Amino acid sequence: MCKITSHGKTLVGNNEDAWALNPRIWFETGQNGHLGVAYVGHKDDFPQGGMNEAGLVYDAFSLTPHERKGDRSKPHISDPVAFLKTCMQTCKTVSEVKNYMEAHDRGYFNAGMFLFVDSSGNYLVMESDSLMEGHDSTFALVNFRLSETPDPNEIQISRYQKALKYLAQGTDSSAKFCTSVMDTMAACRGDLGDGTLYTVVWDLQEKGIHLNFYHDFSQTISLSLNAELAQGNHTLQMPEIFAKVPEFERLKAYKTPMNSRFVQLLVVVEGILLLLLSLYFGIQILLSIFGKKTIKQSPAGVIAILPLLVSNLLIIILIPVLLLREPIFYFGIKGSLAAYPFPGVKWYPLITFFMTILGLIPLLQISRKKESSRTIKIALVLNLMLCLVALAGFLYWGIFIP
Repeated sequence: MCKITSHGKTLVGNNEDAWALNPRIWFETGQNGHLGVAYVGHKDDFPQGGMNEAGLVYDAFSLTPHERKGDRSKPHISDPVAFLKTCMQTCKTVSEVKNYMEAHDRGYFNAGMFLFVDSSGNYLVMESDSLMEGHDSTFALVNFRLSETPDPNEIQISRYQKALKYLAQGTDSSAKFCTSVMDTMAACRGDLGDGTLYTVVWDLQEKGIHLNFYHDFSQTISLSLNAELAQGNHTLQMPEIFAKVPEFERLKAYKTPMNSRFVQLLVVVEGILLLLLSLYFGIQILLSIFGKKTIKQSPAGVIAILPLLVSNLLIIILIPVLLLREPIFYFGIKGSLAAYPFPGVKWYPLITFFMTILGLIPLLQISRKKESSRTIKIALVLNLMLCLVALAGFLYWGIFIP
């Protein structure tokens, strides 16, 4: 985000860097003396940011969680959406926001940070355990804890340093200039969907809203908060109000468990089937070890089925650890996602490939034996097919090789 106060005007710009298909802006009119608000967001109706009729603006940042330091003696935040909306419906200045925040235990937001700016140009950075006010004419912020950063100039985040240098060259009070600052801070990285989903510039005096979509700054849609609130509660889907952006269209066609219920169900069902097959093969091996002759082959043949069980286990682990976690599809299987609950998990897809190839051995051995159980043959074929489907998914989602 950036904040600019110049010639009696304050503008706030925000880039929402998120992997999502449904960015939107919605308007909620004031009721019972409360202020009307425009909110922006992209999932679960969580208001990532917004501006109210008094010209108070905010937006949220994600942070790496740290040790919780909230004040448990104060009221606990159980509903973050209601908490933020109450703040925006009742507060007009950052001083009022500060009083509101100080009255609550903000430990819920341990992995987040908020920047509030009012129409006078004052701003407030809210962390779970810190509140920092400022009055500078220009201010920029990215995803670092301001309370733990004595000298922001040391922050080694290129888009942040670009913004500081850009603002140091001079400012004006136009929305176009604020948008140009956000352009210097926009992201468009190598992975599909990994970048700035939308940009919004808020004009706190005129109550103007200027939107850009999917790091395309050639298209700007301008709205009036007052005019939109006059139409009552309503929502505008950003992909529908902008001309088509080819890169976003490619993202829409890219299916993952995060944006497709069918793919999500397929992944979960595959995990369940592999678990059942693993239990079945485990029982057959135990029966063979104890002389029940269920698998009519040599001990070496029994051992040869173990790579397939290893492959199953790795896929079963990968489903909750990787395939049901949005950051994997946003950032890939590299970089910042180091907090895996299993060591070396980034190599699991590649190991799964080799174990699946070795899994062909028991299938070939058992298929040659006429006396082998038909059920076991079918189970092995089904297991190998499921492993191949998983490997195809790893390849498609770019997590096959770290």
